Amino acid sequence: MLGYLPAALVGLILLTVDASGLSAGPTPVSAIGLVGVVYPAAFGPLGALVGNRLP
Repeated sequence: MLGYLPAALVGLILLTVDASGLSAGPTPVSAIGLVGVVYPAAFGPLGALVGNRLP
């Protein structure tokens, strides 16, 4: 998770677009919560399990 959280924060800043008073981009909750914490916590152990099962 430590590697994904800073990347999620940088992506949150870089992927926000502001044009003529309108802004579009990821919300902080989705960027930090999902990408920085939930996905690595869910898929990290799953990847380790699959990696340990392979010969």
